[in-house]
Amino acid sequence: MEEKPQMDPNKPPMAPTLEGACNNWRAELLNVEHYVRALVTEKKVSGEAAAQAMLSVRHLEDARMRLGKVIQYSGDGVSCFDKWAIPEKG
Repeated sequence: MEEKPQMDPNKPPMAPTLEGACNNWRAELLNVEHYVRALVTEKKVSGEAAAQAMLSVRHLEDARMRLGKVIQYSGDGVSCFDKWAIPEKG
């Protein structure tokens, strides 16, 4: 009989933070993007179907960027890519 470890009542399971959840979804979108790109690069689609596949890639890229904006504006409102350009106060 398999025993299941007991959960420590003093350490309840942590729900993902908003940032963690957004990053998880961004990773999933990136995986889907790779599969869709493969349709075109592996010549599984051509012509208008390839054009539509690449358009869907652009939308997946946009969705990933938008989730990044959710993270940005739920925090300090400054992009993680711009932090190096802002001089520190002090």
